[in-house]
Amino acid sequence: MRAVTPPELPSHHRPGGGFRNPWVAKAVPGFGSLLKWMLVHRTTRPRPKDPDPSVFVRVPPSFVAPRAPASQLTVTWVGHSSLLVQINGRNILTDPMWSDRASPVRFAGPRRWVGPGIAFNDLPPLDVVLQSHNHYDHLDDGTVRRLARAHPHAAWIVPLGLASFVRPRGGRNLVELDWWEEYEIGGLRVAATPALHFSSRGIGDRGDTLWCGFALTAANGRRVFFAGDTGYHPDFGLIGAPVRARAAWQAAGLTREGYRQLAHGETLVLD
Repeated sequence: MRAVTPPELPSHHRPGGGFRNPWVAKAVPGFGSLLKWMLVHRTTRPRPKDPDPSVFVRVPPSFVAPRAPASQLTVTWVGHSSLLVQINGRNILTDPMWSDRASPVRFAGPRRWVGPGIAFNDLPPLDVVLQSHNHYDHLDDGTVRRLARAHPHAAWIVPLGLASFVRPRGGRNLVELDWWEEYEIGGLRVAATPALHFSSRGIGDRGDTLWCGFALTAANGRRVFFAGDTGYHPDFGLIGAPVRARAAWQAAGLTREGYRQLAHGETLVLD
């Protein structure tokens, strides 16, 4: 009998199942370590006073309803990582979040400081929802349910393992992608790109589902790159070569030693 060598797993797949960052040599501290750091940090360093929400200038959204022409590219920031992207005549929403708290419970957890830039009922008909990973500030139970009811025909494009969250909450037309896999919808090519981050919604589920960014390429050559949450990693060069566009970088991340390598960076590239 000949021994059959199993195919080699991609470097970001754990041998026993789940996913990992292939570039991180040092183990990232767990949730308990992070919680301890947060408690010590808050007790030893006074928290600065929050600004009044009124200081944030609000402007009316300027997206095209119901859809922008295929030749036009618009991006509207809803808040945090939620963006309404109009490209190739399609309406695309990233990491939708319309709830007041990013938390497993409604009475505690990080709370929204300023309302969404687009009221939920003012959203145009959605064609695609992109979900980068499963953290509470990006994947919200209530928002997923609302979107599934209000936009039943939208396609949900998610990283590996995340369809099991969206499907029971009403999401249809689910597509799971691994890093570098692509899916085409109506002349728009969507590619899942590597990200240096992690996934978890509770205790013991770290890395069970994949995390990613998304590169969009329209039939007319227009491109959008949404990185999701990520630290810098070597594969950015591979992503940047085909995108060929200027990048706007917003970074707001943990500075705790050990988490710095997974610093949150929101990248949006337009071409």
